[in-house]
Amino acid sequence: MSALVRDYLKNLVANRTGGTALNEPDVETESERRRRMLREVIEKITANGGGLRMADNLSREELYDRARARTEARTAAAAEREDLTRG
Repeated sequence: MSALVRDYLKNLVANRTGGTALNEPDVETESERRRRMLREVIEKITANGGGLRMADNLSREELYDRARARTEARTAAAAEREDLTRG
């Protein structure tokens, strides 16, 4: 019987869920939900090799290409204005 209790307590601590007298799971609190979501995001980042790749870096020329940045800003502003006139 003690092995069953030990396993139950380990599972209880690992899952951080309790239960009511009817064996229903407790409602997840806001802080528990945030911790769970943070763990999930960190696990995804870790699974993807840290989330940063050198291939994604911009070259110095691309980084300081102001003409391209102005063009992209104008295009985005025009698209936003178009969305506003439609909606």
